[in-house]
Amino acid sequence: MREKTALARAFDTVFGFLMRPRIRRLRRWSFFVTLPGALIAANVLEIRLTLGTGLKAGIAAAILETVLLLVVGVLGARVLGRERRDVLLDFLMHPMARRAVAGEIRTLLVVPRALWRRLRRPRWREFAYHRGSNELGFALAILPAVVAEGAAVHLLLHGAPTWLRLGVAALHLYGLLMLLGLALGSRVHPHRVTDRLLQLRVGHLTRADVPLAAVASLRPERRRLRGRAGLVLEEEEAIFLSEGRADLRIELREPVLVKRALRDPVAVSRLIVAVDDAEGLVKEVRRAQGLAGTEVRQRSRLLGWLAPADLFEAVTA
Repeated sequence: MREKTALARAFDTVFGFLMRPRIRRLRRWSFFVTLPGALIAANVLEIRLTLGTGLKAGIAAAILETVLLLVVGVLGARVLGRERRDVLLDFLMHPMARRAVAGEIRTLLVVPRALWRRLRRPRWREFAYHRGSNELGFALAILPAVVAEGAAVHLLLHGAPTWLRLGVAALHLYGLLMLLGLALGSRVHPHRVTDRLLQLRVGHLTRADVPLAAVASLRPERRRLRGRAGLVLEEEEAIFLSEGRADLRIELREPVLVKRALRDPVAVSRLIVAVDDAEGLVKEVRRAQGLAGTEVRQRSRLLGWLAPADLFEAVTA
């Protein structure tokens, strides 16, 4: 405990210095010194500044930053605490940039998650909300054209350098995964009731984890907002829409955070969500509330140590 306290004090001292107004101004304009300095150093070390060298340096810097983000995300909460970890993550990468990267990763992982869901039974009770949606049908309709386009480009590049063909193939695969990820998001990320949480989703980019103890009441409420989709925010209220509809009103005893793709989380005291089986969700929440606190789950020491700073959620928060 003393070691953690010492590290926290050192962290506060260093970042207190770095965040002083004069130091922040120096850091903001430091590239006027560091960039010429890097050019002079490259000249002294006889490093040829070519496009290939710049590309390698950029890749190395990106890898280093990724490793730092992962290390801070995994170990930061344990060593420094959550608040200091978040400050350090924001210092390494702008929060909006980090959220954009997280959104890309979540979208690309939708297809692998869909395949994984086919191989296992869900641990918790899940509730769909995609009835009447047409995203998947639209994606499947244009999928043959996308595949044909990729094949045509591959044939046109016959005889081109291998790196160029591999790069174009990677971009094509990226486009396919993004197309299917956006179409399958609501199917792969349903609402879920665990032993402690009511996990509400709008696809893979918007979520709210509501402690069961914070749920005051649930009742059916039909909302129709034509031409709207996804998350709609009103005063102290978040509406999770699917094809312009919402079906269930959830009153909360305390505010909870709704996490969004590119913006800061927002606290709300009321949720209105789309769900295909509203009655079933109400029954399951009440059943779980009745069981909450009656079971004590033992967690392995390793998982217990990592749980507060889950790798993906910490880095992409």
